[in-house]
Amino acid sequence: MARVGDHANAEIRLLKASQEKSVRIGTGFSWWHLFVKDLVADFLSENPMTSVHVDVCSSLDGLRNLMIGDIAFFLGTKVAGLSENSGFEFEHLFDVSDGFYAGQHHPLNGRPCRLSDLADFPKLSVSAFGNRHIGIVNRDELDPSFTRPRSSGANFVSTNSMFAGIDLLRETNAILTYPLPTEGFFKTQKIERLDVIDLEPNLVPIGLYSLATKNVEDRVTRLKSSLRERIGSHAYYDLP
Repeated sequence: MARVGDHANAEIRLLKASQEKSVRIGTGFSWWHLFVKDLVADFLSENPMTSVHVDVCSSLDGLRNLMIGDIAFFLGTKVAGLSENSGFEFEHLFDVSDGFYAGQHHPLNGRPCRLSDLADFPKLSVSAFGNRHIGIVNRDELDPSFTRPRSSGANFVSTNSMFAGIDLLRETNAILTYPLPTEGFFKTQKIERLDVIDLEPNLVPIGLYSLATKNVEDRVTRLKSSLRERIGSHAYYDLP
């Protein structure tokens, strides 16, 4: 048993050492495909002795991981209703609009529809509020549709996995609200954007979250700069 314990302790020390040398960042799912994937590949090529860890998650989970020190920064949607004295800094980079997505089989796919038509179908969330987010954001500030059932009786489903969400969109009549730049990827997964003709423009701020009180390493600063350059050369969104 002593040998087993020694081996486990050695593994823990090795893991901690590797984490101390690694760059750890976070991103929303949309931005992984558009910016961060290539950013990480180039960074590894230019820094062969540096390890990288990437959390791909919702903004709520990204803020949680940032707060506990698991990542150096997070690229994602600006979160409304952050708790006072949360310590987060948000650098606004660009704006996007959201769209409504569903599986190819969905009754509303392939024809114009209205917002009222969406009310009778389940709503899918891949960024729902959970107990782990208490202390980060005020729950009352979140989308009330995830905390109070609709009068129409349409149900809700949530998951922390986008790939599980894609399966649900393909297998059910659920509808997902998500940034328009993800449309190209969704098409490869047989997920289509619904043609909602009375949808008002709804620009959503996207940017970098970091901790105001945390010292930033030079390599993290360089990675942020490279990310800004990539975003500045892209054309899938409206710049502020």
